[in-house]
Amino acid sequence: NPRKSLPMEKIWEWLEERVDMMESQMVDKKPSPWLTWRELGSEKPGYTDPLLVNRDILRSGEGMLPGRGLRASAEALCRLYAADIVPQELLERGRTSARELQVESQEEWWELGRCLQLGEAGWQLFRFQKLDGSGEVVAHGYTDGATGSITLRLPEASIAILLNCADKDTRGVGQDLLSVAVRQFGLKPAWPLEAPPLAGKVSTGPPGPAAKGCLFDGAGSESGGAGGREVPPDVQNTISKMEAKVAKLTEALAAAGVKYEDPDLAEEEEEEDLPPPSLSGTWKSAETEGLQALLEAFEVPAMVRTFAQTARRNLSIKLEGDNVSLTTTTCFMGRQVEETRTEFVVGEAFEGEQELGGAFRGMAAWAEGSESGGEGEPAPPRCRLVLEKQFNVGGREVILMERFLLNPGGRLALTTVLRSGGMQQMEVRSAGELQYICGSLDPESLQLRSEVQLGSELLPRGGRLVGEAGGLPLPELCSLPLPAMLSFQYDDLQSTTMFDRTGGGAAAPRKRPRAAARPAAGE
Repeated sequence: NPRKSLPMEKIWEWLEERVDMMESQMVDKKPSPWLTWRELGSEKPGYTDPLLVNRDILRSGEGMLPGRGLRASAEALCRLYAADIVPQELLERGRTSARELQVESQEEWWELGRCLQLGEAGWQLFRFQKLDGSGEVVAHGYTDGATGSITLRLPEASIAILLNCADKDTRGVGQDLLSVAVRQFGLKPAWPLEAPPLAGKVSTGPPGPAAKGCLFDGAGSESGGAGGREVPPDVQNTISKMEAKVAKLTEALAAAGVKYEDPDLAEEEEEEDLPPPSLSGTWKSAETEGLQALLEAFEVPAMVRTFAQTARRNLSIKLEGDNVSLTTTTCFMGRQVEETRTEFVVGEAFEGEQELGGAFRGMAAWAEGSESGGEGEPAPPRCRLVLEKQFNVGGREVILMERFLLNPGGRLALTTVLRSGGMQQMEVRSAGELQYICGSLDPESLQLRSEVQLGSELLPRGGRLVGEAGGLPLPELCSLPLPAMLSFQYDDLQSTTMFDRTGGGAAAPRKRPRAAARPAAGE
């Protein structure tokens, strides 16, 4: 009986031992004494620092590392860029004749600082978009992907961000700092931060396991990619013989009526039994829309608004029936800068305090309905929580709504809505009052750029002039017949942040593979 004389378990153990032995023989071979430039940058990032004065001869192998003190400082680099040593004509020609670099791997893309545009004189070109949408600005400079350091020249200023290589996961910190710095000039980075499509190389050898020059990738599997290593012919022949032996043993086992699972068959999927979806769990922010206008309404300083745009929020939600514990943590550049915890019972009034707005009175409720965040399916029970918070800002009541929605895709959407006062009116009696209001209006949008107070009447900023006066140009509005009643419309401000689950809690239903069994011979 083949099953008794040669169990399948023994066959696979023997096969694994043989493969491990061959791999160890290949690893034990003496490595090449030479490193590629990319391997050197990966093992010794300091050797490939673009700010080293003799980097070129170091790369060619004609020189050695310089001594201490020969690395440029950030202040020296800013002075160098500000000196405008390069003629303006050469700069303009380099910007108009830019070329796109081609990379073969994500590691090479990171080494170039994720910026692939190169000017005529060899410097990298960094494109920035103006926040007001009026156009773009092109800066020239260099970036070091190993450390995340960036040095560049803008028309308004020179910027140098020098960092040390502490960890590969921190290589993007330089561009985060750059985003904060250029926002002071009304700019944001416009070069793509997503990895470009990489052109893979295809093996030109004949197909089949015995093809000469067959490559194995890092995981030991057969591949025609460019990143593999060539397998010696003797090892390749040994593997082919082993495959033939296994095939014969498989046929013998099938003839004896032994069933086994075949991984080559198509996998079937079935629903995995999970607890019902819930808001409970740990969440990490992914993207945010509309935050700037919301922060302006709470009169947050411009510098703080800039940092808030790049900050990351973590939510920890715990549900026990109607008892809810909500912890919000704000992190900037990997450091925790704020933590707010609120505990309440759904359906009961509560009080709390947060950085944005201060103390508040709140009420929570489970929302009903079929809206599900654009997925077209109703939200599961207790996956829609609504908080209403009432603040007192500057002597006026402000209502802030927070809606927590778990969509069928398993993502959490937090929508924050600042309720407006709707339509507000103010009577203007004198020319001085009219000039005061006109000076507070934006010439194009006719929105109040600052709050306006006449006597006991107060108009918050952000209101848009409507009605008959709202259709007049600003010069004609300044000569409006008096007395006049002006109407201002205040719209709701909304911000939505999407969160991805990072910890415990019930998730959306998942699929799990189920391997099929091939029937034995004769069945």
